[in-house]
Amino acid sequence: MKRLLFAFVVLCSLVVVAQEGKIKFAVLADTHVGSYASATQDLRDAIADINSQSDIDFIIIAGDITEFGTDEEIMAVKKELEANKKPYLFVPGNHDTNWSESGCTTFNKVMGGSQFRYMFKGMLFLGISSGPYMRMGPCQAPREDIEWLAENLKNTPEDTPVVFVCHSPLTLTAIANADQIIDLLKTRNIQFVIAGHYHVDSLEDFEGIPGFLCRSSLRTKAPCGGYTIFTIDGGKVEAAERRPCEGKTREAWASVTLKKFDAASTPHPARQDYTAENARTSRITQLWHVQDHSDIASGIIQEGKVVYFTNTLGELRALDAKTGKYLWTFSTGDKIYSEPVYHDKNIYFTSTDGGVYCVSARKGKLVWKHMTDYPILSTPAIEGDTVYVAGGKGRFYAFDAVTGKKLWQYEGIKGYMEARPAIGRDVVAIGSWAAEFNAVNKKDGTLAWKYAPGISRYYSPGATWPVAYGGRIYAQSADYNLYCFDEKDGRIIWASKKPNGRESLGAEPDGSILYVKSINDYVVAIDATADTYKELWRANIGMGPEYGPTRITVNDTKAFIPTGNGKVYCLDKKTGETLWCHRFSSSLITCVYPVGQEALIVTTMGGGIHYMKL
Repeated sequence: MKRLLFAFVVLCSLVVVAQEGKIKFAVLADTHVGSYASATQDLRDAIADINSQSDIDFIIIAGDITEFGTDEEIMAVKKELEANKKPYLFVPGNHDTNWSESGCTTFNKVMGGSQFRYMFKGMLFLGISSGPYMRMGPCQAPREDIEWLAENLKNTPEDTPVVFVCHSPLTLTAIANADQIIDLLKTRNIQFVIAGHYHVDSLEDFEGIPGFLCRSSLRTKAPCGGYTIFTIDGGKVEAAERRPCEGKTREAWASVTLKKFDAASTPHPARQDYTAENARTSRITQLWHVQDHSDIASGIIQEGKVVYFTNTLGELRALDAKTGKYLWTFSTGDKIYSEPVYHDKNIYFTSTDGGVYCVSARKGKLVWKHMTDYPILSTPAIEGDTVYVAGGKGRFYAFDAVTGKKLWQYEGIKGYMEARPAIGRDVVAIGSWAAEFNAVNKKDGTLAWKYAPGISRYYSPGATWPVAYGGRIYAQSADYNLYCFDEKDGRIIWASKKPNGRESLGAEPDGSILYVKSINDYVVAIDATADTYKELWRANIGMGPEYGPTRITVNDTKAFIPTGNGKVYCLDKKTGETLWCHRFSSSLITCVYPVGQEALIVTTMGGGIHYMKL
């Protein structure tokens, strides 16, 4: 009798508790509205087909809803969803967040947010974003989403069955901080994960957690598109493909038995630890480290004894440079992708709330702000008492640095701008994500010249900080060209693909030497004083494929090379010799800020701040 009772208890422990009847829902993934001509129709057909099935309870949209994250594409998706008769849940994907003209704010406003919590028939569905946000680099879940997930799981009873949704699969090759997500999910009764990204149906295993990768809604070369139907019933979940033009659901391509999750019986691989790697390759030591509560997508600066940085929670924050202790925080109305700029005892920056801000460096109090009607992503550039800002909706501004008075406004730039303008002798210039490069006259804000070769927006000089030197403007474009423009008329003095770079460009403080990070192992130093393309040195540093857009920085003797996989390389400026390499994270390095010759401040997309002794 005791054996029978024991067997009954064990059996009960394997069965999911709290589910209250059959659950059937549809998953749409990778709709990519704005890409293929048929993308919108494929989404429309899927929604109509889902509406025709009365037994489908709700819809999950698993990211990459748009192709380029534009307001127009987001509104187009919203319009199609208005025809839907079912409740729907959604998370953004990398295409929605990496190139967003609004800094990902329009998505949240129109779609209602980038996370969801939905309880249905005793089963909890949780979804978060998985980036990257506005900076090409490894996909990762934002820091604030990780904290949101942790809080929601903490407040969930241990027996409640949980289904987790994100766009990218939970592997370190797909999401840089997937291990953090998995560790959180394993604290509760996780049943399975739903993702997209790869456009195929596939059953995966994420350290003992079943994972369903779902097909794209796009038809590509097929007669029509499709989607996935999940059915949870009888202690199992099945996933099946359905194509609207076929009028029937295919046989299930995967089935998983549901049971009470037991974390102890799952694999527990070692977590990311770079101690041994850095012992072999590094020559620097950490003085202090701070983990911010948000992502840091921009840069960091030090002025005197204070360090200043911005984050994607919309904050400008100040730290004690000696200890890393927080001194004060100034909050704006939305995310910040602008670096802070110090000028005459004040900090200048922009925000996606549409504001240009001037804040006291000492106390963090507002000095002045100018509000526009659209998010601003770019970093201000200051010369004398004039602040130059590339704003939203193709606008370029000049402000009085002391009073905040608008001096002029130029309109007419296509595509959004996210870099920092280069200030030349007579013009201020910047690239945009419409494959354009624009130069505006400093005095009156009239257009001096425009370079628009008519290529795809994916090959734009939109992320690169251009450099001005000797009557020339230099820009590295995502079309792999390094351009040298004549400042006066925009004539191309020379252009070269030899550096094989994409977006990462750095320069000496006076602009006389340029540094380009290639997409495959190399760093190249170029003589900006020459009349033709002239390399000073080319160094193979062995970093592998590399697309991180963060700029290269220098001190008197060294060049610092940031990467997308969390490493920083230090090179001798004269020879290109690698002096050391230090790994800080698995995520994008968003800034390397030299503090004289003695120290270095490094920030990561995951919100890490590292103060290092050289």
